[in-house]
Amino acid sequence: MEWQAEPTFLIAADCGGTKCRVRIYGYMGNIIGEGVAGPANMSLGPERTLEEILKASKLAISQCGLPIAFENTTLSAGIAGLVDEEAAARLKSLPHPFKEFHAASDAYTAYLGAFGGDRTNAAIAIFGTGSSIFGKDENGYFTLGGWGLPLSDQASGARLGQLAVRESLKAAEGIQPASPLTDQIIKRLGGDAKSIYRWSLEAKPADYAIFCPDILNAADLGDDIASFLVKTTRREAQNLLAATAARGVKNIVLMGGLSEFYKNNLHEKYQPLITTGKGDAMEGARLMANEKLATVTLNAAS
Repeated sequence: MEWQAEPTFLIAADCGGTKCRVRIYGYMGNIIGEGVAGPANMSLGPERTLEEILKASKLAISQCGLPIAFENTTLSAGIAGLVDEEAAARLKSLPHPFKEFHAASDAYTAYLGAFGGDRTNAAIAIFGTGSSIFGKDENGYFTLGGWGLPLSDQASGARLGQLAVRESLKAAEGIQPASPLTDQIIKRLGGDAKSIYRWSLEAKPADYAIFCPDILNAADLGDDIASFLVKTTRREAQNLLAATAARGVKNIVLMGGLSEFYKNNLHEKYQPLITTGKGDAMEGARLMANEKLATVTLNAAS
């Protein structure tokens, strides 16, 4: 293939509650750069989402060393929280500098990447900052969970962290005995109940999820509270997988920061359901653009 005067590049983005990752594909489909920026989901607002995508994209462009202009670039993004018409309308209202901008939920792009395209009786289970199931059964696409931390996100990093902060608050007030984990969290959040409360007023899901490594480590060391919390979220994960299997799904790919932990700690009856994914959410975003599968297409700024 000959080099075009103005080749079109593809930026694939995976926008979640903890970070925004992008990958630039060259005009021959090869990966030429990657970049990472901060949290970018619809709960933080479409403006913040676009801002973080642009930050990560600029980093990726600087990495690849080519004079790539956004107006010669197609953006294909999987965005956490892009789950209904209202969210889509908010995103569509934004001007953007790209030649084309296609978007869908991050669960959809992760599903495409995991199975290398559209596949029936298959699903992904995302256990990251948030959690959700996205799959396709004989009746079409379906989702479970993913309604955000106040109502849903069971078995997620944010859920596990929030439970730990709740237990720490009770320990700080003397409602229940403390543990090494709660002592650690109390100290980290200011040392008393009022400090924990003030912190919570501004806390986002990613702020809760940051406690996950400490919780898992404490559970390994025999901390009673940490062990109870881990058992709670493991049970929640298994409930999600059971509900998914009840739809006739035979293959489930686990994704997200807690996926390895759950994979290694699930009850044996769930193990036959778990399979290895082919690619990640950014690969799914690339497939979405190439196969014209986007659910939202945004107009470029005039």
